Amino acid sequence: MRLVTGLLLLLSFSALSGVENFEKRFKFVRNADGSLHTVKMKSARSMNAISVNGFWQSLKREIQEFQDAAKNRDRLNEDLKRIEESLRSEEFSFSGGEKGLEEKESLKKSLKNLRKVDLKEVFAQIEKSEFIKKFQAKLKEAFAFVDPAIIARPDHSSFFYKRNAGNQVAKWALNFINDRFSSVPVLNTAVFVVNKLMKFVADKRAFHQNIFLYYTEVYSAEELGMTKEEVDQVVSSIFESRIALTGFQESKAAQANWMNYGFDKFYKLVRQANAKRRSLEKVYGGVGARLGYAFNFVEDDRSSKIVNLFEKAHMFTSKPAVAFDFINPAKVLMTRNLVYLAQLGLSFVPLPGIVKTAANAVADSFYCDQGKTEGALVGYFEDKGEQKFANLLIQQSVNPFLMAQ
Repeated sequence: MRLVTGLLLLLSFSALSGVENFEKRFKFVRNADGSLHTVKMKSARSMNAISVNGFWQSLKREIQEFQDAAKNRDRLNEDLKRIEESLRSEEFSFSGGEKGLEEKESLKKSLKNLRKVDLKEVFAQIEKSEFIKKFQAKLKEAFAFVDPAIIARPDHSSFFYKRNAGNQVAKWALNFINDRFSSVPVLNTAVFVVNKLMKFVADKRAFHQNIFLYYTEVYSAEELGMTKEEVDQVVSSIFESRIALTGFQESKAAQANWMNYGFDKFYKLVRQANAKRRSLEKVYGGVGARLGYAFNFVEDDRSSKIVNLFEKAHMFTSKPAVAFDFINPAKVLMTRNLVYLAQLGLSFVPLPGIVKTAANAVADSFYCDQGKTEGALVGYFEDKGEQKFANLLIQQSVNPFLMAQ
């Protein structure tokens, strides 16, 4: 384990500069006077990367692979045990006594039930309705209004708050689903597709924003091809994009303090991460290198890990999320995949709506915010020339629009 620590420390000093990787990921669009207008992801490939049918086919494939594997009862028991261990292991232990036990049982029941559900008729009804095709057309209209490749608009202090085209598309899709489908499993499956797809689109932007934030911490504005004022405004735009639709007053605060708004928010989070890092010694035997602003290397008697200083493992614990386990590199990915499939499986389990909603929230708390923050860790590894690690992190995001780039 100590060798792994040494390897990571070595990366900090021996790898080549990563400004070239920054330039490969981001594109600046400037006005005629040279001022910065937009920062975009180069990898987004506009609408080609956001395919509803691609997402739909990927989901069908994942379910089929799970059902094929789950025909082996030993394999199914292993998967159920993995969820159990994830919820009770050191990283994912519940600190709230009995809290979350009902949700955990709901997710296990969902996964167990999903192995035997015949989804052919569900898929057929959704495809016959042409919902996938119509949903894609509506997304294309929305993306003509707000390009999904945009991660920041430094010259517009309310750009993201005022552009809720994605919410309008989701509203249209949910109305279409309610009007067209009468079968509860079909309706729930279609709703799952809408909610997850829209979230994955937004999460792809947040993921790249966190990559960008990593580079602003490591390189000067000049090295990134920007002025200090432009960096300040881009960071403000990044945090403006995270204001909730109900955050009218927060939007006003951002506009009133545009030059400082972003870094004020950012460094507040960094201070909280610093406090979290100081507490790691109470949990782990060894605390190693800081990996960018949001992650840290740790060791104990059983494993070497990278932990997330910004995000908890899930909603019922105060312990940091594990971003990577060097002894079991597939652990995070496998757990997230199972929880993701369990969320879909809730559509076919006869449980009260309030119980399903709670179980879904617990499942989201396992991977959604964690995966977005891991963009900063991808930035770190790309910067150090370790593309293999970066690719593993992208894969475990469970976001098909990141994996397709």
